[in-house]
Amino acid sequence: MPRYRPTAYIRSRQRFQGKTIDDLKPEELSALRQRIDKLQSQQPLVSIALIAKNEEDGIISTFDSLSETKSKYPIEILVIDNNSSDRTPETIKACGVRYVPQPTPGIPETRQMAVEAARGKYVISGDADTLYQPSWVDALIDPMEKDKGIVCTYTLHAFFTEDGKYPFGLILYQWTKYFSVLLKNMQRPHLVCGGASMAFRKEEALKVGGYDLTKRRGSDGTMAFDLSQLGRIHLVRSSKGMIWTSMRRTMMDGGLWSAFWIRFRQNMKPFFEYFTPQKEK
Repeated sequence: MPRYRPTAYIRSRQRFQGKTIDDLKPEELSALRQRIDKLQSQQPLVSIALIAKNEEDGIISTFDSLSETKSKYPIEILVIDNNSSDRTPETIKACGVRYVPQPTPGIPETRQMAVEAARGKYVISGDADTLYQPSWVDALIDPMEKDKGIVCTYTLHAFFTEDGKYPFGLILYQWTKYFSVLLKNMQRPHLVCGGASMAFRKEEALKVGGYDLTKRRGSDGTMAFDLSQLGRIHLVRSSKGMIWTSMRRTMMDGGLWSAFWIRFRQNMKPFFEYFTPQKEK
């Protein structure tokens, strides 16, 4: 069973939350860049591809978490920037991460650029406002390396709070979300494949046409569905693959309980559909 309280590692990676490159000491920025430089391979097997738009005050924390990655696979980290108007491009370059611009607006367009720009056999899709554990890469890639019938993997998603508190409402919210994931994973796992933490083979993604550029929302799940026609989608339940994001955007729905009820109603409406496979997109 997953433990949803942030680990000591995740709490430590919040140290740069809300900070820009101007807020970092020269030695902090230098140390971060050195750690990332050590990870960047010229012949990667795995491409960690993040997308970003105006993330200058959150992306450093993400880089900080990724800089401690421990993987048996050669990796690269790249960010596809979707027309940021702040200093996101400058921040990406200053941290030593590969920078790829995408002038066409839109999440699916940016995700598609990530697939095309990736140099690795495997592509891990990520976000620029998320904290990742050192074991995250291997948790996603190991199942596909061991079983060629698995075409896509995804991990569990947890929340941290800026104040470090963990109220009962958040505990309930997390567990409700977990059981919702398990329910959908039985027959329709593509519904819970999120772009913040999913992996696939580049060749197979291109074979199914990549991301559907007509979808303004749900393009990650749509591609996962297309991939499922070639093989199986695998949920990584291990806490080693769990990712962590801020409650900030969820709270924009009017608070924790309001967010809970909004999502509860959304999930209950098609409840009985979850017990049968989806035949069409």
